Order: sequence, then structure tokens, then C-alpha cells
Amino acid sequence: MKKNTVKIKISRSKEGVISLSLDEGYTSAYTSKEYKKHIDNYIRCYNLLLDTTPNSIVFDKPCCAYVTYYSLTDLFSKSRGLYKMNDNDMRDYAVLADKVRRASFAAPTIHMTLGNIFEEKDEKDNIKEPYKRFARYMDSSIWNYYAPIIVKDEMKDGLEDPNRYDFSSFISAIHAIINNSFFETQKGLTNLYELNVTKEYADINERIFMQSKLMEISGHGKNVSPFLFHSEQKVKSAIKEKEQQKNEILNYKWRILLVDDHAEIPMRIGEKSSTIAKLDIIKRAFTELFGDNIVTTDPTNTDAKIYIEWVPNIKGAEEALKSKKYEIILLDYLLDQRQEGTGREYGYELLKEIYDKENGIKSDNSIDFNYKKGPDNRFYFMFISAFTTAVSERLLTEGWHRSEDYWYIGEGACPINTPYLFQYRLLHIMQKRMTKMELKRFEIAKYLEKEIYGDGCDIPRNNAREKFKEVLNFMCEYEQLEKDYSYDKNVFNSTESVMVTNFLGEKLYPKAVFEHVVQLVYLTAFGTVRQWSEMWEEYQFIKSIVGKIDSVEEYIFNLKNNNI
Repeated sequence: MKKNTVKIKISRSKEGVISLSLDEGYTSAYTSKEYKKHIDNYIRCYNLLLDTTPNSIVFDKPCCAYVTYYSLTDLFSKSRGLYKMNDNDMRDYAVLADKVRRASFAAPTIHMTLGNIFEEKDEKDNIKEPYKRFARYMDSSIWNYYAPIIVKDEMKDGLEDPNRYDFSSFISAIHAIINNSFFETQKGLTNLYELNVTKEYADINERIFMQSKLMEISGHGKNVSPFLFHSEQKVKSAIKEKEQQKNEILNYKWRILLVDDHAEIPMRIGEKSSTIAKLDIIKRAFTELFGDNIVTTDPTNTDAKIYIEWVPNIKGAEEALKSKKYEIILLDYLLDQRQEGTGREYGYELLKEIYDKENGIKSDNSIDFNYKKGPDNRFYFMFISAFTTAVSERLLTEGWHRSEDYWYIGEGACPINTPYLFQYRLLHIMQKRMTKMELKRFEIAKYLEKEIYGDGCDIPRNNAREKFKEVLNFMCEYEQLEKDYSYDKNVFNSTESVMVTNFLGEKLYPKAVFEHVVQLVYLTAFGTVRQWSEMWEEYQFIKSIVGKIDSVEEYIFNLKNNNI
């Protein structure tokens, strides 16, 4: 396999301009002249575009990255390409994970190709879909960025002409690496690539990549990739397409419980503490999704839309869930040492307590855990672990389904190593919770007008018969909403659902109004003409709450006058 990797230094001038340079010490030893020439040309083109690439982060020492350049032959050749694998060339198979970098995990890698291989449709290049998904390892985390160089103008002369190329992906990768290398908090700057948790993630995913190809004993080996990887940039693009959903989510307030031993305790760099905690990362994710001043950890800040409360362990989660309802619970997989000194805690132990209680299972370790479920009488969990496969395996081992009457367990992701996948799945679970709430939006006057009695309806009696069960169901659901509603003006401190309270606002119908609605619809569906006066009495109570409904009055008057 050709040596196709260089190491670069990323520097910032006093004016905030970013420039790149080759680390000649590494490059001369590990890069062929052919590939060094390609990458050197692209770096020179990048540096010619400096005035268009300012960065607000201030850093006085350079950060580093590896840049690997691939020809399509390297990636897809049947004889020596990325997908070749046998006992003799296992080491060469790690083309995407240079063994020098594997030893130290010192810096991330930018993977470059001329043209975007993920969007290539021409079959002559042998880029089959399983290979595309497999090759997305090149863009699957903060350790790997895919930066295709797109030729804009074939007629330009010389590789050095910057106007010949579209460098947007490469520029985005450089700035992402800077942001991760100098993550700023109130306590200072932290290099995310030095954290233990990011190095562990790089290690396990690199080993998964090494085993991501079957031996070609049968047809499966040619067509199946057992371990696939997502593309962070494709996920980022998918998030951008969900602007409407994000705006709808912000129509509500949210209280989120974070169960994580490092929520506000600095994460480790070797044996030392860093200046960054998990909550810093998660708050950045919410800010990138929804904008500034949206998320808070202060329950008195009622201007915010999202309040995050955190606890470090299972006991803290038990106490929190006994006293309050949460819209979403973010749950770390591996927690800290047990207070009793009997080993580590795991986030799934909270699920086991809930599962046992919901299914009437008692054991020697059972505890008295009387919790408050979230709105709609259901928990919504999302794991935030770097090891999401361990979560899936645990659910399988325990025989738990992701969706039960009492919980929904969303697909998780790591907010540190895969920030865009985390944002995407966070958005998904919030949207799912919101959609369930939208189904409960029952405005009595509009419903009766539109669905049963209005001008656009057919015969009200037939409509009432068809919709009667639906109205009964609305009454039952509203009863649950009423249980989730809080009269506490400071909603983030209330014991009931923040979302439901914000959803209903001051428009909480008295429970009795639904009983009168059900009776009115029942009489319309199954009553006689002579019962018009009973219908009028039911309507008068409804009218005192929701106001006049012309179509209902007209229908009852027509019954009274025998016009129907």
C-alpha cells in the first residue's frame, strides 16, 4: 500500500486567519513523493484563500491533523484496494488508520479524494453501495473527516490555482478540528482529542473497522459489510432539512434529566482532570440545534425553552423521578463507583428497576421505587454513551423492547465523538415526544364545527356515530393531560410536566366539559328528535366554557322545528 499520509500544522495569526503547513519530520518518513505533491498543492491552494476563512477561537500554539489522499485505485482496486483482505495483508488493510496514529491517537485525520466518492453514480468505478456505507468510516466521528476536493473549472491552468477547486469540505474539516482542539469553557480550553473517552472511542472503532469485511467464502463476502458507519456530514445535512421541526419543538418547554457522573465533573486526560464536563458538550449540541439562550441549567430562568437537570448516579435518578416528571431522560451507560463500594454502576440498572416494577417482578435487590413517569404516562430515554452497541446488546440480553407502554428508548449516540449523530437522534426523540403531544391538541369548538356539525360535513347524525369512539378517546387522553398539568407558575420547578403545562397554558378545560361533549355527541348519534332539549342543555354548558358554536345551535334548532 502506498504511503499516502502527511501531518499538517494548523496555525492562527493575530488577525484570526488560519494557515496550514506540512510537518516535514513526519511527512518525509511516511509519505510517498507522489502523494506529498498532491496534498502540498491543495494546502497551497487553501492558504491562498485565507481571507475567506476567519476563525473566532484564539489559540497561540498550532494544532495538528493528518491528511490522507486517496486515488480511486487505492480505494476500490480489486487487487490492492481498501476492501482487499486476507491473512497476508491485514496490516495494509488499515489504510484508513495509520499505525503511527493508532499508537498515540495524537490527532484526527482528514481523508481527501478528488471528487466525492459517496455521490459517484458511475458503475465503472466499482463503488457499490455496501462499500460506500463501509467507507463512511472516513467521516464517522471527530477523528475522521471526509473532504472531497471538487473541480469547479477544468479549464483553469495548474494545480495551484485555488479558483479551480471547491474547498468547502476541507475548510469545514479544518475549522471543526480547531473547535475540537480548543474547546472553550469558563474554566479554560480543552483538547477533545486528549480525553480518555475520545481515545477509547477511536480505539474501539478502529478495531471494528479492521473487522468490517467478511472473508470471501461465498457471495456474502463480496456484498455484505457486517459493520457499517454513518457519515457525520450527511447527518449534518439531514439536520439542516429539519428547520420546521426544530421550530415546532420550540413551541414547547422541556425539562430534561441528565444521568451522568461527569455531567459537571471534568472528564479525564490520563490520570488528570480536564477543564471540560459532559454538560458543556451537551449544552453546545442544544445551542447548535436551537440557537443561543435556549437551554439553561437554572430552573428560575423561565425565558429558556429547555432546562437540563443532572444527577450523577442511579440513586440521584431515583430521587429525581420520585418528585418530578421529565420529558426526556439522557442516560449514560457507564456511571461512577457505587456508593457502597461494590463496583461500577451502569445506566441500564435504572431501566431494570422500572422494568421489574412495571412487570411485577420482585427479587432480593428490588427497591421501593415509586416514580413519576413523563407526560402521557411514559418515559422517554436516550443513551448518550460512546458505546451504543453495548446498549443494544444489553437490551437484547435482558429481553427488553425499545417501545413499551411505559417507556420508549431511542437510538443513542455520543455527544463528544459523534456530535451530529447525537444532535440528529436527540432531534428525533424530541420530535417523537412532541408528535405524541400534538395528537392531543383537541380544541372543542373547532372539532365539533369541522368534524360533526359544520357546513363542510355531511349528515351530523352519521358523523357523530363515526366519531363517537374518537371523542371518548379524546376525553380519556385529556384526563391524562390534566394529571400532567401544573398550576405552578415557575414551570421548571413544578412537579408535573413542563411540556403539558406549556402546551395547555391557561386553556385547561374543566374535566366536566368533556363529559358534556361526549353526551352531546352521543345524543346526536343515537338519540331521537324529541331529545333536542337534552342536547340543548348539554350544549349550554359547553357554550359557557368554549363560546358559541353556530353549527351546533343550528342543528338543534332544526331538530326542534322538525326540519331534519
